Amino acid sequence: VLVVCLATVTADGQRPVDVRLDSFYSKPPVDLPLDHGMLPEAFIWASSHYDFGVGIGQIFREAIKERINSEPTLQKLIEFCKVGEGAEALRALIIAANASYPEYIDELIGISDASGLPFNTIAVINLRNEIRETTMFWLSDGMVFDHCSDYLVWSSRGETIGVESVPLLIHNEDGAPSSRNRAFLLRGELFSLTANSSPSLHLPSSDSARPSTNGIREDVSFYAFVYPGELPSTAFFWNRGLVVTMNALYPARGRFGGIGRNFISRDMIGARDVDEAVARASVSGQATGHSYNMVELGGGPGSARPRLVNLETAPDVEGGGAPRTSLLEVLPGSALFHANAYQRLDVEQVAQLVVSSAHREARARALPVPDDAASMMRVMGDRGDAAGWNIYRTAQPPDSGYTLATALIDPAARRAFILTGRPGVADPRTTRTLPLDLW
Repeated sequence: VLVVCLATVTADGQRPVDVRLDSFYSKPPVDLPLDHGMLPEAFIWASSHYDFGVGIGQIFREAIKERINSEPTLQKLIEFCKVGEGAEALRALIIAANASYPEYIDELIGISDASGLPFNTIAVINLRNEIRETTMFWLSDGMVFDHCSDYLVWSSRGETIGVESVPLLIHNEDGAPSSRNRAFLLRGELFSLTANSSPSLHLPSSDSARPSTNGIREDVSFYAFVYPGELPSTAFFWNRGLVVTMNALYPARGRFGGIGRNFISRDMIGARDVDEAVARASVSGQATGHSYNMVELGGGPGSARPRLVNLETAPDVEGGGAPRTSLLEVLPGSALFHANAYQRLDVEQVAQLVVSSAHREARARALPVPDDAASMMRVMGDRGDAAGWNIYRTAQPPDSGYTLATALIDPAARRAFILTGRPGVADPRTTRTLPLDLW
């Protein structure tokens, strides 16, 4: 275990960003079993979005480079976006993000500056799905990395603590093997030292970009699972009042020049409750779709219990207006398993990207509906699909997806349990317990 304490100064020589890294292996072992991995944990406190990005880029510069070098499809996409149709699509997506979320463009610039990678490379990593869905580029090498499974359940365990039932949410974070032992948990704290300045947009026109003078969009304290080179978080996060996990969705058509999902989910980190998170997830002009699973830790106004919901979104491809949405409140006595296919919105989807989801959903239906943490773990660790499209994934053919981590959210216990081994059978040493209550 390597603990690194850094006090770095940004390019202007004035604004410090404090960085601490816990349990980070600079040279992870290569002989880990397929059902065990590592998840470094970083702590970053910053008073500007640019500094926040600098902290991520400094710590994980090698992980970002290793991810790119070990993912041929991503390399092809980066090259595709240097000229012609790809460059046009990337610029349109950057313009849209900069118009709505200039502060998060600052974070990408910080990651770029600190990692030594071109800004456009970092932008492609964050906008890869939107580029694929709005251009002729596709996964020419046949690799398919559809992401994630979730189970939302009300457990009768609540009877033991004097309430009718308690909500539980479990999430398998599935991704490309290139992110194994490189993705990380981030404990972030963004705070204002002075009043926000007026936005001063600095739209990058090439691989050279400079940060704006934007102040902190909002003070926020959170935990998030982060992929190397990406904004937090398209996987899962929690702040002082809300937990959100995500499932990628793949509409056959995206909106050219729309807002990328990484920017939308980054903005949701500032939401205080389900209603605010739904509003942020439903912003107009989205480029693609997404599924959000949410637990409101304290319950909304007038509610005596926490809320457990799922939101599906799909882009308004032609008009660029508000996305189509479907909000499902999971009530006591019910449960929901969600993968990477639309369940309620009627949306044409990319056929090859919903094969795994169909198998995972069918397998979940075949298993008993879980009622507590242990039974949820058994479902999420299941490898019983006859065709090899399992809920717990190890990138074994025909499936190219890999389960990087599992997060069990227990609001009643005020704890999140993060596993980097197979749920239900993993070595207990691969489980990390973290507080949902953040100072």
